[in-house]
Amino acid sequence: MNRRRFEILILICLFLSNSPLLELKSQAMAGGVRLEATIVETLISVDDPDFNVYSYETGNGTVARIYDRGGVKYFESLVKESTAPHPPDDYKFRYLTGIPVIDTSKHWNLYFRHRVLNRGDVTIENCRLDGWHAYIIASDGNLWRLYKYSTQSPETVRPGEHLVASNIYQIHNIPNYRATFYFTFNSGDSSLDSWEVGREILRFTGSNYTLPHMSLLRLKPGKVELTPPPIIDYVFNITNVRDEPVRISLDYKFAETVTWTLHLWPSGYMGKVGKHEITLKPMSTWSTRMTEIFPDDKSDHAVHVYYGVIITSGEDAPPLKGEVWEDLYGANSYLGLKDAYVRLITSGRFEVEVGFTLAPYVSPSSQDIKPYEYNITLTIYDSDYREIVYGPLRRTLDQQIRKGYELEVHWTFPTGAVNNREGKYMVQIDTWRLPTGRGGPTHLARISLPFLLTLPDISVQPEDIKIQKAPEVGVENRLLVEFSNRGRMDAENLPVEVYVDGTLLHSKNITVPAGASIVEDFTWTPKKNIQTVEVKVDPKGLVEETDKTNNVAERKFTVGHVKGEAYLEVYPAAHLTIFVIVIIAAVLWLLRRTIRGRRIGARNFGLENVGKVV
Repeated sequence: MNRRRFEILILICLFLSNSPLLELKSQAMAGGVRLEATIVETLISVDDPDFNVYSYETGNGTVARIYDRGGVKYFESLVKESTAPHPPDDYKFRYLTGIPVIDTSKHWNLYFRHRVLNRGDVTIENCRLDGWHAYIIASDGNLWRLYKYSTQSPETVRPGEHLVASNIYQIHNIPNYRATFYFTFNSGDSSLDSWEVGREILRFTGSNYTLPHMSLLRLKPGKVELTPPPIIDYVFNITNVRDEPVRISLDYKFAETVTWTLHLWPSGYMGKVGKHEITLKPMSTWSTRMTEIFPDDKSDHAVHVYYGVIITSGEDAPPLKGEVWEDLYGANSYLGLKDAYVRLITSGRFEVEVGFTLAPYVSPSSQDIKPYEYNITLTIYDSDYREIVYGPLRRTLDQQIRKGYELEVHWTFPTGAVNNREGKYMVQIDTWRLPTGRGGPTHLARISLPFLLTLPDISVQPEDIKIQKAPEVGVENRLLVEFSNRGRMDAENLPVEVYVDGTLLHSKNITVPAGASIVEDFTWTPKKNIQTVEVKVDPKGLVEETDKTNNVAERKFTVGHVKGEAYLEVYPAAHLTIFVIVIIAAVLWLLRRTIRGRRIGARNFGLENVGKVV
């Protein structure tokens, strides 16, 4: 055999026999736990959902880009022609170019694509990219919302990762007025990043449709505060200033309690909710007056008076909804919730940490939160809210929180509180204002968060304890123990101990990836003919697992046998290497002899025919 080939063969065999097992390690969560996210980029496209390069021939394609640098949003038009002067800058939003002009008589849809980065250390749940507040501002100051709109966003984003969210608006025949857009990235009701205020980022042209004029007049109360007697009295007017009749659909919510901030949970008082279908003659006005007495037993942070108008006649009617509203504010304290998260802490004993921020609702009439005025409760439900798994736990807030200030709260409980059962749970946090007289507490705010609990499950069985060679008294041997992780979480630095006849032989920490198995070896010299080897996983019960009953195994060994079965020797790596080399060498030698024999036979066959006459 060629010497060089033989050396290469030896190196390959040694590599195969001694290559280490691949170990996977999970990355630990560290650092702060505040929810942090940034809308790092927004692209705007006209009639092109794929955001291709702008076409000057069709007017379709990407027209503008907004990007974030150090907390400041920068606007940049991608269209060199058909731009209008930009509005004034401010310290949060700056214009690098003019703003594009879009002819709504030729185009139908406006697309926004946002890229959002999770800058925090925990997964953000209940994600939503809100583009509801997109308005044009009519010449009379009325706001008309681009109501034919849709949004799409993934529900979660992990730390350090991006999500892509989108908004679509119908814009065909929107008249020549200023347009503003206001985007926020939310987790539940908590805003993590926004454009601060409505921004003018494009200009509509192409339609001269004249919109109706609306007005809302408050008669009672005298100021925007619900004070006894809480009589609510308003007049709404709408005037058609066109020279042709206009049909409108009017919906209203009069004295309805609202929940649009801080997860505040209202009394649910509906007030008057309804709808009118109206035909307005040219230059005519339609009016309605509504009165409501708000119940004394309700305690709400805000009450909504709202009228919305949609034009339903004419092919040229723009996709807009005129809106006028006013909020009346309760004269009490209102403790809301924001920035909530749930995470598993795996350092030391496994615990579930629930974090959230307590924030007083701020309005012209609201009050500071006083000490011992509120209870906070934490309740763990199953995934379907059919039963309470843990809690409710209650804490009384023993400190003041002034309006405009916040208080971070961190609440932990052991995974044993849910019996270390893997699965999905719902974590619910509530705030309650305690009664000052008769009656029960008043429910103010609620956040519900999904939480998936995963744990390791390390198993060792008697058949997982093996030895490298037949045991002999006084001869060093090696115990080979297989540890399996049947759980869905990595087990890191898990303590294990090996005993022989009740005496500690070895102890070490091991790491077993989820769904995997590893083999650990321990040196052992038998001292007598029959000995019992016992293996214990997490002997002090420091690590939470889904099953603790499979953490101990034992096996008896006798000289030359394993109890209950014939002994099957496990060859050591060096012996196996030599055996493989010998087999391969023999095969190559036989192949060489066979080829040589065939060559000799071929030569003899050729000589036999030399000199013969045919």
